[in-house]
Amino acid sequence: MKYFLLYKFSTLVLLLSFLGFSAQNKFKLPENTVFYMEMNGKQLNGKVNWAKFNPIFKKILEKDKKVAIWNDYSKTGIKYDDTQFHYFTSNDSVKSYSTHFILDDVERFRNFINTTKKEGLEITKKSNYSYVSLDEKTFVAWNEKRAVLKFITYSKPFKYDSLIETDSTEIASDSIITNIPEDQTVDKSFDYKEEIKYLEEEIVDNEIYIRESQEDNIRIRKDIAYLKKFHKYPKIKEIPTRENEDDEASEMPTPENEENYNAEEEEKNYQKRMDSINIAEFKIVKNLSEKSFDEIFSSNFIIDIPANKMKFKDDKSDLFAYSNFSSMYRNNQMIPGLPSYAMIQNYMTKVSNSDSYYNLYFDKDKVKLISNYSNQDPAIQKTIGDFYSGNFNKKLSKLISDKSIGYFALNINGYKSFDATYDLINKISENQKFQKEISLMVETIKIVLDEKAISKIIPGNAIFILNDVTYRNIEYKDFEYDDDYNEKEIKKTKQVATPDFTVAFVTENDTYWKKIFDLLTTNKTTAENFVKNGDLYLYKKTDSSEMDNMVFAVRDGIVYISTSADNIGEKMQSAVTKKNAKESSKHSIAGYLNIQKLIGLLGAEFSEKKEQNLYNLLRKNAGEIIYKTDVKAESIQTEVNYNINSTSENSLMYFFDLFDDISDAIKPEEISNTL
Repeated sequence: MKYFLLYKFSTLVLLLSFLGFSAQNKFKLPENTVFYMEMNGKQLNGKVNWAKFNPIFKKILEKDKKVAIWNDYSKTGIKYDDTQFHYFTSNDSVKSYSTHFILDDVERFRNFINTTKKEGLEITKKSNYSYVSLDEKTFVAWNEKRAVLKFITYSKPFKYDSLIETDSTEIASDSIITNIPEDQTVDKSFDYKEEIKYLEEEIVDNEIYIRESQEDNIRIRKDIAYLKKFHKYPKIKEIPTRENEDDEASEMPTPENEENYNAEEEEKNYQKRMDSINIAEFKIVKNLSEKSFDEIFSSNFIIDIPANKMKFKDDKSDLFAYSNFSSMYRNNQMIPGLPSYAMIQNYMTKVSNSDSYYNLYFDKDKVKLISNYSNQDPAIQKTIGDFYSGNFNKKLSKLISDKSIGYFALNINGYKSFDATYDLINKISENQKFQKEISLMVETIKIVLDEKAISKIIPGNAIFILNDVTYRNIEYKDFEYDDDYNEKEIKKTKQVATPDFTVAFVTENDTYWKKIFDLLTTNKTTAENFVKNGDLYLYKKTDSSEMDNMVFAVRDGIVYISTSADNIGEKMQSAVTKKNAKESSKHSIAGYLNIQKLIGLLGAEFSEKKEQNLYNLLRKNAGEIIYKTDVKAESIQTEVNYNINSTSENSLMYFFDLFDDISDAIKPEEISNTL
């Protein structure tokens, strides 16, 4: 018995030690991760038709290379039927996107890498993995079973109060400009220092896109050097005509010192500096990548993910993603200079300090996306939840007809919208200079406004219905010119698409709205355009335009704004329409759009041959979108369904098939343009 207990105790100690070691050996997701994604390879791989996918993938990847890269992308050595992990990290200087995947054939994967990397780039072998750079910013590392792909960029931290770290002595030494001659005249009204500051700011912007902006930077640096020397821009010499070539040449004296400005030498020096910068940046990102690879390949490849990032994950989804971009706002990476506006910065931080979760499903007949939004501040999340928790109203759903193309409905809490606004203002003013004054202002507004009375005017139930799209002729003015360039005004007509729509919202105070519309028909300024006809208020513009007729009405607790009197009131509904319409009154936000029907009404917009091919393709394959948002599990949950209209195997292949068909539809036109 004693030995048995000792055996059990030893086993338990070993087990706990192993679990502890295993936990320590996990790869910890970087703290500055703002985006994380898992791809359910087992499900996705079963939905991919590689016979179709291979040609499409080749079109995309071989577009620039003009040669075949790989014959079969289903056999690259990557185990596609296993989970892939993606994450994006960001701080003030380094941004990287990483992908972890499992290998099923390391030799084939190595061959695949050799075909995709640039020539001359050698593979670096480490003790437990190998890696190579595919280009200046992309690196891939692998061992016998695992591989990691990393795209990484580096830029010097941006400081708004110190826009650029430009060494003025460097510019001066690189040029051969001598001292300013005493007789050199300078326009005192021209602030050359401001011009230098502006140009240096422009360099900061351009260096973000350094490869596309090298020519501009060369020109700008020349202008900076010239401004520092002569306090003005270089003269732009016009190309003289044959008639006055000699005269203009004599009228354009060039100061001796300006002739010493060697543009070619300046360009060479700048190019050397840029090459040095590129080499230095490459070394930095390479070292950062290698450091990250060392950490990953020293782990057991199990990613230690904080529980809050996986809160709404559905194991049945094809793809799960988490995002939190608030850190990018807090670190001032997305809007440089924002700290100068503390209120705006605080607002962006409070609103964006949230977690968003996404589950994507590629079903046979539809694509479904479910997202959950949750603010990290419980008070703000509660305020948002209260705002979305409105009373449902079935009246508006009865305005949808069989011919309707789509709708967008709101069932929010109008009264709580005031509280949400007040709370948000107080939150963003926290720790600000005028916090007490702002708080007092909010309290004053609460006293002045009668929120309950206002919320009865607009409780928060509203709907927009797109009923139809028609074409009508309108007149417009144009100008023609005769042989002597004399201008002549002429009138022309053109066909324009005109939407037939209805906007309606619930009110608990019909009298208030009727008084407003009555005032519009009697006021001297507006009476010219507004006419009352029974209980309808008609708006008519005096000139021709796309939207020149509107109808307003107040009936049975509903305010109508529409393009036609026929849209006022309840409509007859088929069983299908009635089912779709009910959704508009069951959710905080609901929407529906029949894209195929909408495209079918816009045929006149596609007149050219290439456009006609594209139009026929879209009209044939377009589906419908169904949208709904509700408050669920301390989050705002939104579900979007796109019902496909296609013979594709599933909704995933639907998009690949559509891409391939669109590419083929526009290809003949592209070929003819190149001939």
